[in-house]
Amino acid sequence: MTAPAIEMRLAEIPITAEGCMAFGAVWPKFESSITLFARRLTKDRLHRDDLVQEAMIALWKIDPTRYDFNNEAHLRYMHRVMINRICDVCRQPGGPFQLAGETFGCVQPVELPRS
Repeated sequence: MTAPAIEMRLAEIPITAEGCMAFGAVWPKFESSITLFARRLTKDRLHRDDLVQEAMIALWKIDPTRYDFNNEAHLRYMHRVMINRICDVCRQPGGPFQLAGETFGCVQPVELPRS
């Protein structure tokens, strides 16, 4: 009798040894800047941790095994994906950062006057 195959998944992406190694190698390059960005958006530690976790999931979803960590353009792309995800979470109507129609702890987009 053979043991059943176990497939682990995170955010619909299979968890592989290569993926874990790539994530572990690249996340430290971004951790401080992503945390600082989240800290600027909210003073609440729990909300900040949620935003950082959303960024980590976004990084996992784009599969860091596909990128060259020595290529500055690849690193900028991965960083931008994570920043965009944090901004998307803050903009979600009725999301965890919304309370009674007001943005809770996140920056509201500002509409600039038209010239």
